[in-house]
Amino acid sequence: MTSTRPGTAAAYPAHLCRTKPDVTRKVLPRLLELAPSGDWLGLGCGSGSIEDELAKEHPTIAGVDILDVSELRAAARLPPQVWPAYQADYLLDDRLKAVSWSAVISNPSFTLPGKSGGKYDPQYDGVLRTIERGLELAPVVAVLHRSSWFHEPQKERVAFRKRLRGNYLTERIVIGRTQFYGGGGDSTTYAWLVISPGSSETTLEYDV
Repeated sequence: MTSTRPGTAAAYPAHLCRTKPDVTRKVLPRLLELAPSGDWLGLGCGSGSIEDELAKEHPTIAGVDILDVSELRAAARLPPQVWPAYQADYLLDDRLKAVSWSAVISNPSFTLPGKSGGKYDPQYDGVLRTIERGLELAPVVAVLHRSSWFHEPQKERVAFRKRLRGNYLTERIVIGRTQFYGGGGDSTTYAWLVISPGSSETTLEYDV
């Protein structure tokens, strides 16, 4: 997972931010139901651990990151990827719209780099920005996020979640706490937010 903000390139160490295969596998069955064909895109793919796992069941997947994916994989001691990888500012580069993606998948940063001070600024909300971008590119979007994001009271997030429920079917696949590569874990729970065509007054939520 890497992070970007307008006009800059910034990344967290690839070997620290990789998504474990079991986390990716929890969203894979739903993605295969919603987007069984077409090209999938890993948005902000980093070293590509999510894409590696998804490609086993859906080979037509590509990844894009603001940094060189091959260099990130080398830093993480991973072999060369078997899927296409592109280097671009994935939140801004309109060349991504040249492909009719059927699904976008991402594990974004909770807060984008460059933010100063403690006041909430939606410009640096990594989850919100990634979802918005994903919906510009594909009808189905799956984003891994801290569970707290979906309930926090900032007015921008509340309005965004309301807009999602009014225009899309939203589902949350709760996966619990995650373990890091190299040991240790996170004190918060995580979930996949899956957004697809449809409409629902409530967000469907289930554990897997």
